[in-house]
Parts: sequence; structure tokens; C-alpha cells
Amino acid sequence: MKYTALTNNNNRGNIKDGTRLGWVDYARGLAILLVIFRHTMVGLRRSDVVVSENLYYIQEFLLNVRMPVFFILSGVFLGRTLQKRSLKSIAANKTANLLYPYVLWSAILITFQVFLSNYTNSQRSWTDYKYILYQPRELDHMWYLLALFNTSMLFLVCHNIFKNRHLLHFILAVVLYYFHYLVYDYSLISDVMYNYVFLVFGVYM
Repeated sequence: MKYTALTNNNNRGNIKDGTRLGWVDYARGLAILLVIFRHTMVGLRRSDVVVSENLYYIQEFLLNVRMPVFFILSGVFLGRTLQKRSLKSIAANKTANLLYPYVLWSAILITFQVFLSNYTNSQRSWTDYKYILYQPRELDHMWYLLALFNTSMLFLVCHNIFKNRHLLHFILAVVLYYFHYLVYDYSLISDVMYNYVFLVFGVYM
């Protein structure tokens, strides 16, 4: 009991003294709940289960909230990491923790969905492996890992170019956001253009 109380007190202290951002935990928890809500609604519809139109429209609206929140939070962590590690080290870390899991688990997901097509609500074929390379939005929730990796890599490149000219960097991010619709059908690119401004905002806030 003493150890538990001491641990809890230390955790509260970390949030207070700035080594842990308490509001980030709350925002991330809320965003995760919204993700669960979204995929529950979509999964039920794919399974031909009747879903309230109001509930479905609510999750469609919240979709435009939760993903920006995720990218802003990722930007916050990236910004803190920039203060401690080199760009090369961060790039290697993102490759190991985002790109590699994306490729591996996308391949595993497709394989399971193909073999267990009678038991899942996704219709897959062997040709769907090509989506891993150029159309991640076709891979359900897996697209997020690749989008986060690509936006992070783009930030590292632009950060090295712009240096401390943060306003110019942010203007570039806004321009990408407003023109993402031009490549909307190519999610490999459009996901980066749309979400990059939120990542940059998270870093600089």
C-alpha cells in the first residue's frame, strides 16, 4: 500500500513539474475512445447490422476531430524528442516503430482477411497487398501508421531546411492542407498533405 501511494504521488508530481503532460493523456484517451466508436459503427454496418443513422452521422462528424487530435499529440511528442535527439536518430526510431509495423501488420491483416473471409466483414483478395505501397486507406485502420511515419519524415526534412523559420514552415503546412483535395484519390499523398499541418502545430505549440 505504501509503495502504491508513493508511486501515485510521484506520478502526480511528474504531471505537475512538467516532465509529463497530463492533458496529453486525457486527450489521447478521448481520441482512442472515438476511434473505438468509429470502427464499431463501421464494422456493424459492414456486417449488415442496423445502426442508428444519428449515431453513424455523429461518428462521421467526430472523424474530423479525432484524427487532427492524434496528429497534434504526435507533434507534441515529436517536438519534445527534437530537444533530446538528432534528426538521424529520430528517423531511425520512426522507421522501426511506424514503418516496419505498418508493412508487417498490414500484410498479416490482409492474409487473415483472405483466409478467414467467411468470418470477417472485409472482402479481400491476394491483389490487395499492392495497397500497402500506394493506397493505405484501403487497409482499414492501418493507414494511420504510414501517414504518421510520412508526416514525421516530411517534418524532419522541412525542419532541417527551415531551421528556426517556424512561420514559413507552418505556412507550407497550411498550403499542403488546402490543396490536399487535388490528390484525394491517392491516399499515400493526400493523407500527408491533410494531416501535416496538425503535426506541425503540435510541434510548435
